Amino acid sequence: GEGKEVGERGKRTNNAGFGDLDGPVKAGFKVGERVEANFALEGTYYPGAVTAVSDDGNSITVMYDDDGSEETLTADNVRSIDGSENDQTAEGSSCVECEPMSDEDALGIANEDEKCLFEPYTLKAKLAELKLKSGKAEEAAALYEEAADGAMNDGKMQTASEWSCRAAEIMG
Repeated sequence: GEGKEVGERGKRTNNAGFGDLDGPVKAGFKVGERVEANFALEGTYYPGAVTAVSDDGNSITVMYDDDGSEETLTADNVRSIDGSENDQTAEGSSCVECEPMSDEDALGIANEDEKCLFEPYTLKAKLAELKLKSGKAEEAAALYEEAADGAMNDGKMQTASEWSCRAAEIMG
């Protein structure tokens, strides 16, 4: 949190099964402690602060740093952030910022709308073939080199190597 006082969260004391926020906690987590919690049980842990702990210590309510949302999880889905004991250490703590997830990671599928039918380097290679057939070897070699660079930047090493060799053969 951002320096919120426990008093602002006082409404949590009315939840059934949750102890007094100011009272002693029987389990390992305590209100205000800096933790990472398994958001929506997705397997990804995000930083936050404990806002409530059940009397038996098995249910932990965490307010996430990024959006202020709260979630109640079992204790085994919450872990302490080493070296941080309370909200006062949240500012300037060494929590790692989370990178935004790709559509594929978040949704389990790739966003097909953002994929193009042909990558620009593939089109350059096709154009190079046409240039070569029409006798423009120098232009074809230059296009194959550009296509190879594009393929390499996209991680298509085998394709990049193939096109680079074609360019060398043409100029060879």
